[in-house]
Amino acid sequence: MKQLSVKANQAIILTGVLFGLIVMLSAAFLINDYLGLKRIQESLIEERVGVMQLAAQRFFENPNSFQSDELQQILLSQAGEGCSTLFDNSQNIIVKASADGYTPNSSDIQQLVDINYQGEKMGQLRYIFTPIDDQQWLNRAIAIVLGMILLAGMVSPLLVKLLDNLTLKPIRHLSDRAEQIALDSTFNYRFDTSRQDEFGRLASSVNTMLEAIEGREAQLKNYGSYLEELVQEKSTQLQVQASEDSMTLCPNRISLMNSGTKLIEGALFDGQITGLIVIDLLRIKTYNQSYGHHLGDMLIRESANRLKANFDQVYRIGGDEFAIVIQHPRLSAIGELAQKVISTIGEPIPYKDEQISLLVAAGLSLAPDHGSDIAGLLRAANNAMQVSKTLVGSNLTEYDPETMDNLSRNFELEHDLRDAIANEQLFLVYQPKQQLKTRVIDSVEALARWHHPRLGPISPLEFVAIAEDTGQARTLGNSVLRQAVKQLEAWRQDGIELSIAVNISPAQIMHPDFVHDIEAALKLAPIDPGLLELEITESIMIGNHHHIAESVAEVRDLGVRVAIDDFGTGYSSLSYVRKFTLDTLKLDKSFISDLEHSSESTGIVDAILMLAHTLKLTVVAEGVETPGQMLILSTLGCDYIQGNLLSEPVSADQIERIATRVNTDALLTQK
Repeated sequence: MKQLSVKANQAIILTGVLFGLIVMLSAAFLINDYLGLKRIQESLIEERVGVMQLAAQRFFENPNSFQSDELQQILLSQAGEGCSTLFDNSQNIIVKASADGYTPNSSDIQQLVDINYQGEKMGQLRYIFTPIDDQQWLNRAIAIVLGMILLAGMVSPLLVKLLDNLTLKPIRHLSDRAEQIALDSTFNYRFDTSRQDEFGRLASSVNTMLEAIEGREAQLKNYGSYLEELVQEKSTQLQVQASEDSMTLCPNRISLMNSGTKLIEGALFDGQITGLIVIDLLRIKTYNQSYGHHLGDMLIRESANRLKANFDQVYRIGGDEFAIVIQHPRLSAIGELAQKVISTIGEPIPYKDEQISLLVAAGLSLAPDHGSDIAGLLRAANNAMQVSKTLVGSNLTEYDPETMDNLSRNFELEHDLRDAIANEQLFLVYQPKQQLKTRVIDSVEALARWHHPRLGPISPLEFVAIAEDTGQARTLGNSVLRQAVKQLEAWRQDGIELSIAVNISPAQIMHPDFVHDIEAALKLAPIDPGLLELEITESIMIGNHHHIAESVAEVRDLGVRVAIDDFGTGYSSLSYVRKFTLDTLKLDKSFISDLEHSSESTGIVDAILMLAHTLKLTVVAEGVETPGQMLILSTLGCDYIQGNLLSEPVSADQIERIATRVNTDALLTQK
């Protein structure tokens, strides 16, 4: 009954009650009918016997005046459907009267009455009659009961329908509309409260609840908008700070990397040549050591001011390094402008009673000859600048692939990287992530490392850049994926409960077979897909959100978790995060580094955490270096931390020992 609807239960109960009532009423009626018939028959027989007895007495009293024919007529009239017989004392039949069609039956009942006259027995009257036919009465009773049941079957649906309209229909309307309100979030809807019964009071109560929900929804929406505006404002401020050098007010390397490629593409579209000059102010360290850092800082600021006065696109990309983007339709003009950089910096700078002349090592690369994007041009110009450093005085060297030793190195690394990926010579190290609430390490980030057989350890920045430039990024990423899955299986067999996060490159996620690559990796071992998390950078999501959203949804359908990595280095708005079905948000270390010294940074992190948790995202803070940062993040409600405070990236064996030690301490602390 509990599994049936209220309407079905109501129909069953109503039908059962109705049928039970009919059975009881029918039984009472039929019993009363049967007993009534019995009483009527007994009364009738008693009356008939009395009439026949009087007639027989008259016959014996005056046989001459009361003839037997007359007596027979009286007996016949009173016999009914039976038979009446008058005997003398010798049992001789005097008169016999039978109803037409009367046939003796074994069920017949006879009644004998003595006929007396003046105290003397004159004869005997026998009356035989057929009692009420029980079978006939039973058939009649069955017919009546069946008729009543049929009537109940016809009336029951009508009563059920009537009760449904009176009781269940308002409830169904309330339930259906409530479900629709939940789906559409139309909390401004109000139910009709004109009824004065319990349904009217229920509708009024629901309306009160909807008013409260609508008010809370409006407050939450307004507060969410305020927080997002605050995050956007503060993120914009941080972006400006992150993209601008505070000492020279020049755009920094990040700004160059973000805008350089667009400058190149725009120049190509306009038919212009783009030149990138990388300069190194020589002997700045010597001046710092001899006169103090204030002199070195002054020389750098003065050099920046001179460059900005003569060129539009000047970037400070390192301590004593600058990059200048120059664009012109003529190649010769590019060369002339590049030489102007040397002369501009070379002019003496007054300092107290001295004149300081700086030496400059500069390298020039050209687009599209030396690269089609800013990363390629920067590498080429830097290689050319390194050649200038080997020369005497201030020099400008144009990038020449045939004379660059570093180019040979790149070729060697490119070739060897292909073999290293194919033979799985790259290995993984792991950096732990600690859950702040329980202090347990239950996940790690996998990072690729390469130890070249001749050149030794190769920086990930270098070999990842080579992989991206040479179209090996997808192959490299899939190799890391496979190794991560195999490590998860090894930990599973050893009873170690750790999940692994793997970085996904743009080349991987933009490839048509991205989801297939993930499926292929998962088939290598019977692991729980939920133990694998893919980290996708914020910048990838912004530029290709439609394609990325589809790929992310398909990957999550496999059970794999997805994280947005380096949140805060790109657009830094949670508005676009809503377009993706994500699990984790990794807060960039640029938000964390100043937590202990800046209330603004703390406020921004707090707002991001609140909005991220509203979107049901787990938040991981990257780059945590100090206990103070950890304490602040824990107070703000951050879920996980990652950084050198816990451990630098280490081998699988080391991470097992670290996790065991930390988790044991956490368990003992909880007890």
